[in-house]
Amino acid sequence: MVTNIDTHGGFLGDGDALKKVVYDEETGRGIQKKLSDDEDWSLLPLTDDLKRASIYCDYEIPRLSENGYYYFYDRNFESVNPKDAAPVMHRYSYNFTLGIYDSEENALYWFEFDT
Repeated sequence: MVTNIDTHGGFLGDGDALKKVVYDEETGRGIQKKLSDDEDWSLLPLTDDLKRASIYCDYEIPRLSENGYYYFYDRNFESVNPKDAAPVMHRYSYNFTLGIYDSEENALYWFEFDT
């Protein structure tokens, strides 16, 4: 693990978390194969809704290659479809998880946003 930051612990568990793990090339190829077969992961680039939502976190999402996958899960109690990021910007609080696997860097970024 290269990065492990967690600011949770605020009022009602508010905070952000960022974890980054960089893998060797062989492991990275295995992860990429696994993600390509997993219906919960989508091909990069991020959707416009996810790009907008992620700018409000404490950590800047790195400039990513177009090669890789992302995972999104809306944990907000108002969520009707937890895989749809469109409603996120129309709420007073954010509670979602965003995973990004950058195939060129062989890096997994895992973000948790809770406001």
